[in-house]
Amino acid sequence: MKREVILKSEIRTLLELETGIAFTALFLNIIGVSVIGLAGLRGYVTQGMYSLSLWFGAAFAAVSAVHMLRTLDRGLGLDVKSAQRRIYLGYLTRYGIIIAVVAIICITECLEPISFFIGYMSLKLAAYEQPLMHKIYNKALHTTDPIPEPLPDEDEDAGGLSE
Repeated sequence: MKREVILKSEIRTLLELETGIAFTALFLNIIGVSVIGLAGLRGYVTQGMYSLSLWFGAAFAAVSAVHMLRTLDRGLGLDVKSAQRRIYLGYLTRYGIIIAVVAIICITECLEPISFFIGYMSLKLAAYEQPLMHKIYNKALHTTDPIPEPLPDEDEDAGGLSE
């Protein structure tokens, strides 16, 4: 599949969100490594461990964004009660897995849990950056958003049978 087709497809919002996650993680990585180096926090956490934990959290955020898209896509085709249940179970699944991963990280001490959590929170920050990413992708792909048009009046749909 060509890159242009992928970038113009219906999953473009996910791509914009994932790009925002990557840029946010890059920014947080630069800031965090600088703070660790300048503040002399090397006894507590190394710059490499901070970066590894942060990027692992950002990767986890990207996977969570895909899971969120799939959950919403599956849920919105159902009736209201089933959709609410499906979306709520997807939400609980994501956060249950996050709690389990943070617990494993804390117990095994293989990564820094706070750095991992900061990386995961890049998903939240990327949601705020998504409109900016949308504009950037519009310029890069030379596309414009469709102009919204008003819905037709209900009177016209009723065939002129209004009071």
